[in-house]
Amino acid sequence: MHLSIRYYVTTLALAALALGCAVYAIHPEIDSGFLLAAVCFSILGLISSFLAYKPTSTTLGSIAFLPMLTCVLLVPHWLSVLGTGLALLIFELACRRAPIKVLFNTAQGVFAAAVTAIVYVSLGGSPLLEPTQFK
Repeated sequence: MHLSIRYYVTTLALAALALGCAVYAIHPEIDSGFLLAAVCFSILGLISSFLAYKPTSTTLGSIAFLPMLTCVLLVPHWLSVLGTGLALLIFELACRRAPIKVLFNTAQGVFAAAVTAIVYVSLGGSPLLEPTQFK
């Protein structure tokens, strides 16, 4: 594997970690309703990942991003970013992919979830779900 690919994946992983920490800095508290919503939508995203389809022998389609995106918009919180990352990591490990692919796919999901949460909150968005609503 080319060294430039390793650098790219490492940079992406570090950026995802930094953005995840930035989301944590916005709202570090743990609300039980947010935790429950993040767990439920992350599990739904994990299940959706396993329901991927193959339209051709070289491509793979999935709707797993929908529950994960919904989770981040309902709860723009570090728990959503963490849940997305864990769901993607579990799926990638279960598929027995090469370690560099596991790192890349997990990091790009965490990066996307963190950027979504940061941009949403920066533009004045608030959680669509209040902590007391999801019990």
